Amino acid sequence: AVAKPNNGGDLTLNGEYRPLIQEHKVKLLASDLLAADISRVVKLPLGLQTGLTNGNLSIQLRQDQPALLYGSASIQGTTFQIPRLPHTFSNSQGNLDFQGTEIKLNNVTSVYGKVPLIANGTVDSQKGYKLTGQVKSVSVPDAQQTLNVKLPFVALGLAKADLQLTGEIAKPKLSGTVATIKAAKIDKVDFSQASAKFEFVPTAALITFKDIIGKPTLGGQITGNGAIKLNPEPELNFNFNGVGLPGDAIATVYESKPTFQLGTISATANLAGAGNNVRTVVQFNAPQATYPGTGEVTVAANQLVTYRNVNLNVAGGKVAIAGSYANQQFSAIADTSQLQLARLIDTTQIKNVSLQGGQINGRVAISGTTGPFKIATIRSSGARLAIAGGTITAANIQVNNDIWKAQLQANNIRLGQLLPQIPPAFQSPATGTFQVAGTTQSFQPQTIQATGFGSLSVGGGTVTASNIQVNQGKWQSQVQANSVQLASLAKVAPQFIGPLTGQFNVAGTTESFQPQTIQATGKARLVASGGTYIASNIQVNEGKFQALVNANGIQLSRFGEDLRGLLGGTAQVTGLVNALDLPSVRAVGNVNLSQGVSIIQKPLDAKFGWDGEKLIIAQATSPGITADGLIFAKTGVDIAPKLTGVNLNVQAQNYDLQELPFQLPSALKLAGR
Repeated sequence: AVAKPNNGGDLTLNGEYRPLIQEHKVKLLASDLLAADISRVVKLPLGLQTGLTNGNLSIQLRQDQPALLYGSASIQGTTFQIPRLPHTFSNSQGNLDFQGTEIKLNNVTSVYGKVPLIANGTVDSQKGYKLTGQVKSVSVPDAQQTLNVKLPFVALGLAKADLQLTGEIAKPKLSGTVATIKAAKIDKVDFSQASAKFEFVPTAALITFKDIIGKPTLGGQITGNGAIKLNPEPELNFNFNGVGLPGDAIATVYESKPTFQLGTISATANLAGAGNNVRTVVQFNAPQATYPGTGEVTVAANQLVTYRNVNLNVAGGKVAIAGSYANQQFSAIADTSQLQLARLIDTTQIKNVSLQGGQINGRVAISGTTGPFKIATIRSSGARLAIAGGTITAANIQVNNDIWKAQLQANNIRLGQLLPQIPPAFQSPATGTFQVAGTTQSFQPQTIQATGFGSLSVGGGTVTASNIQVNQGKWQSQVQANSVQLASLAKVAPQFIGPLTGQFNVAGTTESFQPQTIQATGKARLVASGGTYIASNIQVNEGKFQALVNANGIQLSRFGEDLRGLLGGTAQVTGLVNALDLPSVRAVGNVNLSQGVSIIQKPLDAKFGWDGEKLIIAQATSPGITADGLIFAKTGVDIAPKLTGVNLNVQAQNYDLQELPFQLPSALKLAGR
């Protein structure tokens, strides 16, 4: 019979029917017949839907037995459906050979979803599928869309695949290998090659992957495995392992420019979640970084990044960090232990300051932004710096626009260890409170501003500094000294050893703390040689000093065995701050000697000068005597002065000759006045 179906094409049927065994044998010759019409004639494991078919088939139908087909057919632009697979095979072209229950595909080209392929093999309604497919090129986004897979990152590139479709007709299983053709991009990282094996079981709605291998063009390798559950919202779970990853180069790709080196990184990662709620957890190890360490980073679906269990080796100590990052804003809590301060700061920026032995401990909370990088706030809890035999604790730390501020409390800091150039007298423990500010761009002393107060134990007494101000490398303060042994401040003659009390306005530079760099004004009181020295209008500059000194009750015998009585008076004194001895001191003034001097044995008032070697008597008066001239003395730093000569012009009036201080020859007898 010849038929012309309503849908077009030509169909010729010849056959016979055997009622006894209920068997139909039909020969079918089709030309340009719609594929769907073939499906109406005989049920095939390939559900033909659209397109044209040409073929010559023999069909054998027997009750309760599968249809047997023999012959061949060609398809053009045909769409067919394999049961259980979510997409049809469209625009199919090629040849089909029929052998009983088996259909053989010969180089059939088709498009599955958006994936073009070439299929070969057999489909047997009784034995199932034995098909192979070859995908020569498909874009990664098209493959994702075909598999209905949503990844938490962008994947770009071209891939090829070798496929196998096996299993029963009702339980097909698609497996194979897929590999990139050329460079691909995953998120922001370029890969020179990537490949994987997969298996898709439609009845379980599950795609599994194994032997995933990716090689970033920057270096290193990533391997992994995983699965995708094709629920209404696809659920994925992947595990990756990365080795030899160049951390610095990858950071640059993500437009991050840390000020420290990351080095080669190894990491494991897990991507898990459904739909748009996929979470990534990365555990990393960076042994070659500037600050070697390990840690865990979690990236949520909303791009919130949290990090915990981050343990870094920093400057000889440990830092444990936890925090979060989102929308270019970060916050972190860092617990520090035994960080060596000298390894954290460029010590070439800090002259004349020793940071050796300084260790940072405590907890610091930091927040800020990354675009651009700015620290907004720093809060400390128990943060302290162990240095110079004491501790410095920091509180109320604030950072804004590269400017930092903090309140510092110093306890028992040995200044001599911190500031090696400081005079030995000031190397004992110091305590103080300071408001400090500076810039994060530089920690040089001239960039730091500070105010505060402090105290220091010196020479058996105390030195208290108030209204301390530091700015642009210069400092000034009001200093109160109480019962400080003068010998502890400078090398002095024994006659000046005693407790000093005074008030001073002091200034200097942070470049050096040597006496010649310090300026001072003030007043002081020294108890020495059995009496007191009261100095007013003290001025110190460039290592030299001057002062108006009032002496009272000074025992002259302390200055030499040839001297006697008590000294009082006022003198303008000058000298060097690092040499408070008689040879170095100069003086001009008025004195009163209670028992005179040399041949003058009665109380004496004199105008004098001292040039380091001799007394210059401009005028001396005593009852019945006036004198002027010179008194020479041998002096030294560690020896008592000793008179070596007297050259006085003495005028006596009504002087009792019996009071002459020397013995006359026995032949010479003097009496009278």
